[in-house]
This record gives sequence, structure tokens and C-alpha cells, in this order.
Amino acid sequence: MKVLHFKVECTLSLEPPDDSFLFKYYPEELQEKVSREIVTAMGLDWNSCRLDISTHPFTCSTAYTSPRITYRFDEYNLTNALFSVIHEAGHALYEQGLPKEWAYQPIGDACGMSVHESQSRFWEAWLGRSYYFWIIFYPKLRDNFPEQLYGITEYDFYRAINRAKPGFIRTDSDPLTYNLHILLRYDIEKIMINDEVSVDELPSVWNELFKKYFGLDVPDDRQGVLQDSHWSCGEIGYFPTYTLGNIISAQLYEKMSAHVGLWCSATQNSGFYETKKWLKEKIYQHGSFYKMQELVKNATGQTISADVFMTQLRKRYIQVYSVGLS
Repeated sequence: MKVLHFKVECTLSLEPPDDSFLFKYYPEELQEKVSREIVTAMGLDWNSCRLDISTHPFTCSTAYTSPRITYRFDEYNLTNALFSVIHEAGHALYEQGLPKEWAYQPIGDACGMSVHESQSRFWEAWLGRSYYFWIIFYPKLRDNFPEQLYGITEYDFYRAINRAKPGFIRTDSDPLTYNLHILLRYDIEKIMINDEVSVDELPSVWNELFKKYFGLDVPDDRQGVLQDSHWSCGEIGYFPTYTLGNIISAQLYEKMSAHVGLWCSATQNSGFYETKKWLKEKIYQHGSFYKMQELVKNATGQTISADVFMTQLRKRYIQVYSVGLS
């Protein structure tokens, strides 16, 4: 698999967005209430799905088109649960949208984990962090947290949730720094597979590379090498599917953004049912009938390419930072 290394150079013309209000006290029960309302508006069918708490968010299907999703809460970090639930709901929507006439057949499965991650990252990183999304849902958020969000506008919130800053936890990272977390894991996997490092050495190797890539000293293994469940589950080689998913989701987002009617419908109805319908037409209903490249080309008009991903990042961060990116 070809590894893509992205270099982004920018010149700041403004101070980074203020995101301090995201780290006030947000009661868990209200976070859950709002999260459920948002993913319901995304089109999640609760008749064949449930939501539970776990240490590491994940989605699994106990039966065909019947997913189960989990998430975690931090009462002093609003975005932790919020975007975990949106991410996992993206997976669940894909599972619920698979063709029932092909149930339990190989052709009825999702088209690989890269496409699966494109669905979760589409909702979490692109649509879920878009200004349009929060024009709809921010009033609901503010109604539930009036003191914490007092004086904060929709645009303030949009800029804050997209603020780029290095952090220790992959699932909490912003769209700009997310792929560095994948690069770190992929580089470690390569030396593991080549027997260049022992399991006992992984914490120190992780910490050394994290310092190199992020400029931060890892405080403990919980925020370091032990934070993901993938390796302990034996999913070696899984992490690049997130980067491929990011690239595919950017292409889907660009294509979908051209359909003004989808945005208008969402604004008018306070829901993204038309978006779900669009994704079902382009992705869900095909199961594994097409190979990944063919599926993406049919949906977006081009095969998988990082060009659209970089273009969408530039657009997003020009808005968020008013910067020039090259």
C-alpha cells in the first residue's frame, strides 16, 4: 500500500479560534440527550440500533442491518462524546442501509473498511464539522447548555470545533492533524512486522515517534500506545483505512455539496434524511457489488485521489483561520 505524506504550510493572519468554552462542565445526561437527537436527525433507525457507553467507541452488528454503537463521555470536553457518537452513527447508517435482499451473502457486506471509515469520517469530520450542520443543531445545543455557551455564536462554535492543535488521542483529533496519528501507527506497524522492534519496546518507540511527529511528550501509556483497541484485537494494518476513508469522504462531501437541495432540505426540516438518501443511492445499496475504486468513481466521478482531500482542507481552514495554505 502506498503511504501518502502530506505537507501543509500555512501563514497565520489571525489568532487560533477560542475553544475554551468546549472544556467547561457539560453534564453527561445532557450530552447524551443532545447526541441522541442529532444522530436521530441524521436518520439512524433506533428500532434496529442501540447506544451504550464503552472505554473506546466502536460499532458492531449483531445481525444484518442491526448495528450497536458505543461512545465515551468526558463532562469537561463537549466534543469527546459528540463527535464519537456522530462517527459511530455514520458506521451504523451504512450498516442499516445495506441491501436487505443480499443479506448474509458476501455481496451484501460493506465494501471494505476503507469505505466503512469513509462513512464515519464523512459525518464526523466533514459534514459534522461543517457550518451548515451547526446552523441546524447549534440552537439545540445552546438550549441545553445556555450558561456554557452564553455569547457563543454558531460561527464561533464552528471555528472552535475545527481548531487545529496537536493532541495525544486520535479519536479526539481535528481533521488537519488526524492523519499524523495514522502515519505514526502505520510506521510502527511496519517495524513490528519486520521484527525490528519487540512488543516490550513499543511504548518507548511510540513515545519517541510521537515526540518527532507532534512535538509532545506522552505523559502515560493510556494516552499513548494503549489508547486504541485495534492492535489488541489483532487488527494489524487496519489504521490506513482511516486515511483512505478520510480521502474518500472528502470526495463524497465535495460531490454532495454541489447538491444545494440537500442543504436546503436539511435546514428546513432540521434533519439530514435527504443526505442519508443520497448516501444510500451512492454507497449503501451497492454492498460489495463493486470494488472500492469503482464504487468511489461511480459516486464521485473520479477514483480515489488525495487532491480533493487537500482542496477541502484548504477551504475549511481558510474559513476557520483566515490563512493562506500552500
